[in-house]
Amino acid sequence: MTEGFGVTLDTRPVDRTGEMEVCPAETRGYELAVDVGTHMETRVVEITVSGTAQAGGPGTVTPGAPAYQSGTWVFTGGPIGGLGYDVHMDPRNPDVMYVTDAYAGAFKSTDGGATWETLGAANGFDSYDLYIGSLFIHPQDPDILLAAAGNDPYSFRVGRTLGGVYRTADGGQTWQPVSGNLSAVIPPPQDPGAASLAVYSLAVDPSNPEKVFAGFYGGSLAVSLDGGQTWSLSASGMIPEAMVTAIVVDPTNPQVVYAGTLNSGVYLSLDGGQTWSALNNGLLTRAVRGLALSSDSSVLYMTSDGGGVFRLGTP
Repeated sequence: MTEGFGVTLDTRPVDRTGEMEVCPAETRGYELAVDVGTHMETRVVEITVSGTAQAGGPGTVTPGAPAYQSGTWVFTGGPIGGLGYDVHMDPRNPDVMYVTDAYAGAFKSTDGGATWETLGAANGFDSYDLYIGSLFIHPQDPDILLAAAGNDPYSFRVGRTLGGVYRTADGGQTWQPVSGNLSAVIPPPQDPGAASLAVYSLAVDPSNPEKVFAGFYGGSLAVSLDGGQTWSLSASGMIPEAMVTAIVVDPTNPQVVYAGTLNSGVYLSLDGGQTWSALNNGLLTRAVRGLALSSDSSVLYMTSDGGGVFRLGTP
């Protein structure tokens, strides 16, 4: 900004860095006036203030050095001998992290992985034969998490707890099932030995956290519009036995959703998950284990079961 130019917000001068404190914590319109030298430009802008954290306070995370510069992996514990599926970090505090595991439930660390607390049967999970395949942290309230739970599809233990979707509102201390009507919605698996409520994957619409997608080991996909209380089948265009292992919602356009399966490749939906079509041109394997979308949504990555990593789009 050159001399002679100035900016005010509700008649209060704004520093040339463009930063100022806005109070109180509410949403309202502010008059922004900019002296561009020849005339004044005036606009009314709406500013939302939703917290009271100050710089360096509990709500601020200071960027660190890129992880790749460390060069060496360090073992931090967690479930020993199980099948680790998912790892997530609290966006408010990178020392708080969660790991999900086959047949051990979920683990939580509050010290960056130095020590781990098991979130097992005492917290609402029957870890005897229940695995946690996927975890989701609510973007507005990281104490709220959803977990995709299943059991050994070939376990015949009498009285076993069936899988489903679980929810915690206290950072994983206690969990409650939010499977609602899933058992009535999801068709029986093609394999008679598989459990129909073995939920393998989860995804949430980033623009609407109440919209939840759940993929199943026994085949099919369901969607909830109320945070998991009620569900409807959402697999039109998929083969009936499609084992949905990964789901990604495009953050720039939530109508675009990708689903990866272990036996029929990748599917694409352009209507928010109502209908699907195959997206497998160029894939050398249909065994999808994971999907990841670049921050600008231009590149989709797929990890396969023994077949390497594939990319759709140009970085």
